[in-house]
Amino acid sequence: MASQTKKRSSYKFGLYAEYIACIWLILSGHKIIARRSKTPYGEIDIIALRAKQLLIIEVKARRHKSQFLEVLSKRQQYRLKRAGEFFAKRQRRLQYKKIRFDLIFIAKPFYMKYVKNFLIN
Repeated sequence: MASQTKKRSSYKFGLYAEYIACIWLILSGHKIIARRSKTPYGEIDIIALRAKQLLIIEVKARRHKSQFLEVLSKRQQYRLKRAGEFFAKRQRRLQYKKIRFDLIFIAKPFYMKYVKNFLIN
């Protein structure tokens, strides 16, 4: 039972982190066009527009900010890149915009780090 409670708590914290990230993005001048968008390659947490760029944003929530370095594996980055490219191709109105892959890392109690162009090629 404790395992189920921990999973539920982690899931809720992840949803909370996505919500906080969206608020911060809106206040920073971004236009959110989709949240939790599902593709055949996986889910994209946030899709936003800013300065003629399509932003594919992954949100990672952890209990401690020291966990930042282990947050996104190469495999996860590859999956996110494929999902973002799939989404962009399906949106004719967005097809000619530059795509950028960003990361928002949130840790308890009040820590947030925004990383632009985080993908490793």
